[in-house]
Amino acid sequence: MPVKAVVFAILMVIMICIAVSLVEMVIPLSARAEMNTQCRRTLLNMEVQGGLTSDEKTSLEKILNEVGFSSISISGTETAKFGDEMFLKVEAKYCYSRLMGLFSRNETEQKMMYERISVSRKVVN
Repeated sequence: MPVKAVVFAILMVIMICIAVSLVEMVIPLSARAEMNTQCRRTLLNMEVQGGLTSDEKTSLEKILNEVGFSSISISGTETAKFGDEMFLKVEAKYCYSRLMGLFSRNETEQKMMYERISVSRKVVN
């Protein structure tokens, strides 16, 4: 009977470690989704305003910093006439703690990039 309890406890620890590692795989995916959402929002504002303004650039950098990104590099078309193509390129590093073994964790740094081309549009309400 005690053998069954020990085996059960070991299996539970292994199952919990697997569950934690699966949950940890979602963390960078969630950060990437947030980065894509914020960059897309900035690109939509660029389409309407005709380019990347310094306020938009500062706002995007601030939001990405709050999410946990570092070494943020933002470049894009600053002025574009309506109908012209414009681009937005954002590169950033995301650091997070990752489970490497049963009782060990490592800091992992992942580089993420968003790069899109769009057309400047005139929005009529």
